[in-house]
Amino acid sequence: MRDDGFDGSIGFDEEIKDACGVGFLADIQGRASRALLTNALEALGRMAHRGAIDADGRTGDGAGVMTQIPFALLAPELEALGIDCTAGNLAVGLLFLPLDAAAADTARGLVAKVLADHGMPTCHWRTVPVDIDALGDKARRVRPSLCHALVPRPADMPADRFEAQLVASRRAIELRTGYAGLEDLYVASLSHRTLVYKALVRATDLAAYFSDLRDERYETAFALFHQRFSTNTAPSWKM
Repeated sequence: MRDDGFDGSIGFDEEIKDACGVGFLADIQGRASRALLTNALEALGRMAHRGAIDADGRTGDGAGVMTQIPFALLAPELEALGIDCTAGNLAVGLLFLPLDAAAADTARGLVAKVLADHGMPTCHWRTVPVDIDALGDKARRVRPSLCHALVPRPADMPADRFEAQLVASRRAIELRTGYAGLEDLYVASLSHRTLVYKALVRATDLAAYFSDLRDERYETAFALFHQRFSTNTAPSWKM
């Protein structure tokens, strides 16, 4: 024990019951595996009590997970498109788009334009497979369309510069959505290192909604997971 009485332990206030649930799992040797994601999703489900449930009995405050990009899962689709799916050479973003097809096309055009302005002239799109039956009635009524933005790294752009331009692009997209009247456009993540899957669901329903998370080819060396607890804000897909 130190002279100031600190014994090295960290305690938790048992009276704190109104906060989000957050957890992190990682393989200390950096080995990607399916088991790590499976354990993270189970741990997330055990934090369901950290969020509320709507009167429909299914719509939660929201839950999500951040992992490495699952290139093994995406490889067949990427190779069919002629896209280099080597780690470090491709960014993947999760986008929430308007359900209206014309508005969604406009939103994709805005995203592609911003990326091109930041030195990334090529962008492909992947529809994210989901099961809307996993949503509560309220979440289903306001759900967005989901897609992955697939952004190859330009050959002359170093990896760190690539990530910096992705961050700048995301910020520029956020600024332009309001001017373009595309409030339903939202970038949940955009990186060549990590990928986020999140939705307005209960923690126990995240994998039920995203079939990618149930795919045995989805492997990662770490997972940061979150069950949201809406305190001073109403639950929403973006939040």
